[in-house]
Amino acid sequence: MCKKAGISDLQVHDLRRSVGSHLRLSGVDLADIADILGHSDLSTTRRHYAHLDSARHRDKAEIYAKKIKFHSDRAKAGLSIASIMG
Repeated sequence: MCKKAGISDLQVHDLRRSVGSHLRLSGVDLADIADILGHSDLSTTRRHYAHLDSARHRDKAEIYAKKIKFHSDRAKAGLSIASIMG
């Protein structure tokens, strides 16, 4: 799938971090994020996601979500990743 989309350096950990960030920006509590991601120590979750305060970043998150939807819709329409990003 990545090869078809022209993405060569995506790691599973990148997706994990994206999930944690999206959860936090959606207002999910740090303890719940730790549980979902399997962190045994809450300090790990705090270190990576505490700065993403949902109220403070909600407007930015909404803009980002709209961009993702836009690009996803274009990709579903058969446009290449190069034309989407360029």
